[in-house]
Amino acid sequence: MTNDMIETGHEDDAPRPRVRSRTFDLTAEIEAFVADVIPRVIPAFKPRCNEQIENAWNRMKEGFSDKTDSTKKLYVSKFRKALTDAITAHEQDEGRRVQVLDRVRSIVKNDPGVLEKINAAYERKQFENANSLILVGNYREIVAIAQKWLKGSSEEKRAIALMLLTGRRFIEVLKVGEFSVHAVKVQNGAIVQKWLIDFKGQTKTRGAEGTKFEELFGIPTLAPAKDVVEAIEKFRKSDLGQSIAEADFDYVNSYHNPRFNTILRESEIGKAWPIDTDFSLKSLRALYAEICFKHHAPSNIHKDAYYAQILGHSEGNMKTALSYVRYYLEEKDADKAEIERKRILQAALDEEAQFRAEKEAGQHQFTKAQRVSDKQAAAAKASRAAPSKGDVAPEVIKERLRLAGVSVNSLAEKTGKNRSTVWRNLVAKGSVDVHTAIAEALGVNVAELWPSKYKG
Repeated sequence: MTNDMIETGHEDDAPRPRVRSRTFDLTAEIEAFVADVIPRVIPAFKPRCNEQIENAWNRMKEGFSDKTDSTKKLYVSKFRKALTDAITAHEQDEGRRVQVLDRVRSIVKNDPGVLEKINAAYERKQFENANSLILVGNYREIVAIAQKWLKGSSEEKRAIALMLLTGRRFIEVLKVGEFSVHAVKVQNGAIVQKWLIDFKGQTKTRGAEGTKFEELFGIPTLAPAKDVVEAIEKFRKSDLGQSIAEADFDYVNSYHNPRFNTILRESEIGKAWPIDTDFSLKSLRALYAEICFKHHAPSNIHKDAYYAQILGHSEGNMKTALSYVRYYLEEKDADKAEIERKRILQAALDEEAQFRAEKEAGQHQFTKAQRVSDKQAAAAKASRAAPSKGDVAPEVIKERLRLAGVSVNSLAEKTGKNRSTVWRNLVAKGSVDVHTAIAEALGVNVAELWPSKYKG
């Protein structure tokens, strides 16, 4: 973005989106919006800049209000990425840059209602998909292709192969997961397991009870463990792996996830996949689970319990288990697979019915509202106990996080750091990304917590 573009902001008026044609030109709209916002916040916050940016953002959202909820979410991530890049480029002072990012991101964000609808639609789709199973009779061919990609020249295909052969999620393979060979100690040394690795870095659990977030646990692999770990290390050291490691989560998910999905669908695996069925990176995790259940699971364990063990979600969460019950691998497995599908589906329906009954009776909403009220009151008390001058004491920040229902696990997931690192960063000398995540979680400006570092 050029300096000429930055200088087009209006001094007194709220930033104005471009006049739109019937087609929403995302690239042009982002460019114009960023050019209008930057002069409002750099080199200093202009009067009423929050109100002006918020008004402009509301008008901008009207331009893509006819899009699907998923597209709206994608568009918002692209606006946020462009703003982040521009602010990073134009604000040299690190402390003030965090302040600016904090303020702008608090305005330019997804509407809660959109996210709720996306989650609800996802749950509905899981129940719809569970009405039938898909035969992947050529699963051995698909696994063989992935094994070949492990040692190929394409870093994208190497990463996709790792998603299938380990059953780990996109972001776990590309950015946050830790993978190592699983060694069993014996008297004279250790025996390395050929088809088992140790994994740490479970995401999407929000630190929920019974999940394996922050835990190191063994997972079966569909390729020799040594090859898997070597492939992970090779990808992470590549130019692509390094660039992803340095990128924020929004950008990785909004830019790389669609790109990797396109590569997968156009690849040999895409051509080998059952036709006329949903197919994405998420499908690889479900296929992995079914293959492992067939070849590795003890004969006396139910599918949902085994899936919980290898995928890391909490045992007894039937809706999550149901989302992975998609495939069977041989015609002879059809009857047994159908019995398991019906059992898990019924358990998930019962789980959903119980939740809805509690909600309709007012118990769920009352309990939630009461928890929020209690947490807010206690958080206010903790806030008053903080010193009136200087930085908020680390123990007070901890208490406010706890009372606000923010777990250290969720902060670790968001920042890509471990729990102990997050706690060490509660002081002013801590890292900017952890400070930003904590401030966002508490709904305050980062300077309110560490004024000695982030002076307005």
